[in-house]
Amino acid sequence: MREMDMLLGPFSDAPLADLSDDQLDIYERLLSENDQEIYRWVSGQAETPDEYQGLVAKILTHSDAA
Repeated sequence: MREMDMLLGPFSDAPLADLSDDQLDIYERLLSENDQEIYRWVSGQAETPDEYQGLVAKILTHSDAA
């Protein structure tokens, strides 16, 4: 999904390298979720599951949409 590329691209360029091993595990699980569901979380259309809230906040901080 192009929208997800636009959101995750800037995050993957640099901040991803700063994540801890535990955070990387969460990121990997996030990527296994349905793109449309992730988009709903980052766009505020649906509540982000607790497991992903901190990571989604970091992604939004480093996206062009922030």
